[in-house]
Amino acid sequence: MVSWPEELNRREAAVRQEIDELRDQIEELTGHLADREVVLSRLEIARETRTEILSGDETVMVAPERFRTQPARSGQTPTPSADCASASPACGCAIRAPAAWRT
Repeated sequence: MVSWPEELNRREAAVRQEIDELRDQIEELTGHLADREVVLSRLEIARETRTEILSGDETVMVAPERFRTQPARSGQTPTPSADCASASPACGCAIRAPAAWRT
């Protein structure tokens, strides 16, 4: 017959092992979830881009800071150019759709 302290120790060790396994599963699932969220985001962007292109509008507005930057010095992050510091349509940050897409 097993003593009470031995049985409690055995059960405690089993639960601790299960907790460790569950934490490992959570970590793995969290990584998988993050990967799938990136894929979903890319698909949503593709859908939005398709909608913009097929809407018949000749220009697609883009976030200026992503496309017009001043060259960065070594070790620095590029900065938006002076004429493109706002998201205003007047800043000239538009892409003209290719002719094939406009027909």
